Amino acid sequence: MATSTLLLARYEVQDVDRFVAAFDGYEATRREAGATGARLVRSPDAPGTVIALIDFPDRPAARAFAELPDRLRTLEAAGVRSRTDELCEVIRM
Repeated sequence: MATSTLLLARYEVQDVDRFVAAFDGYEATRREAGATGARLVRSPDAPGTVIALIDFPDRPAARAFAELPDRLRTLEAAGVRSRTDELCEVIRM
């Protein structure tokens, strides 16, 4: 079964609008790293937590993106207090 990979990144942010602006500004870099799409979601019960769902064709591309030093600097500048990344296999859309 062919699968793609989803980077599920959970961010604790200081300011959601600031984070979204930085995330949007990083789109070209995500695409260059192989990302094929991205969504941001959050729960109204946890407004300071943003979850990014970023699609990649495979695990190596997702892992390489997750570990980009520039990504970590960008997240820090965007006011991210903490983050967790998880690579998930997409088995059905």
